Amino acid sequence: MAFYNCAFLIGLLSQMADIQEAGLLKNKIFLIKALSPLGGLREYNAKECAQIINSIDEEFFENIGILDKDKIIEVKKMIMIILKEHWTHFNF
Repeated sequence: MAFYNCAFLIGLLSQMADIQEAGLLKNKIFLIKALSPLGGLREYNAKECAQIINSIDEEFFENIGILDKDKIIEVKKMIMIILKEHWTHFNF
């Protein structure tokens, strides 16, 4: 995932989930590592995206201060929404 795409995703996620963008940027490596398999998808595939999003390391959520399981699920759903709505923006 190109840095620009990562920054775009982080910016949207920060706004939607009310998470500080600085914390997301500081821990972007967890997102990049988890979401890098998206590069193999030519078009949006909800099942594949869900599996990839669910592989995001729990340490990422701990590092950005999200410990509640319900909030983690909510953030993962928001990532899914961002990918679905902006798939053509991301040039994986």
